[in-house]
Amino acid sequence: MPRPRPICPLYPENRPIRSRAWTIRCRSCGCRRGNASLRQLVDDMGDDVGREAFVRQQPALMSRPDSRPTLAWIKCLMLVPSSDEDGTVPNSLSSEMAGAKLIIIPDCGHLTPLEQPKATAAALVEWLRI
Repeated sequence: MPRPRPICPLYPENRPIRSRAWTIRCRSCGCRRGNASLRQLVDDMGDDVGREAFVRQQPALMSRPDSRPTLAWIKCLMLVPSSDEDGTVPNSLSSEMAGAKLIIIPDCGHLTPLEQPKATAAALVEWLRI
């Protein structure tokens, strides 16, 4: 009897989904700096979503339309919290939105609210006072 094909060749059935997820996620988050509690939180979130959903998300993310040309249409005031080590989304995108205020939160990557929750909350509180 032939062996069943995996859901996706990148995610073999006998390999934990986490191992592949971490290859993707840890390039741009504090997990790569040994933050065990953050790593556990992201692992738990992945477990909650499940293998099938994770596998469906990857092609959807890679094939979604590029929305950068529409950023200039956004005219409302907004806070764009970002980080100094986010390798996923360039901070320069905020300059394409007329009402954007970019705040760089230090010592974190792509998961800013999870990596630096106090700094993120402080930035939001400060912005809401405006």
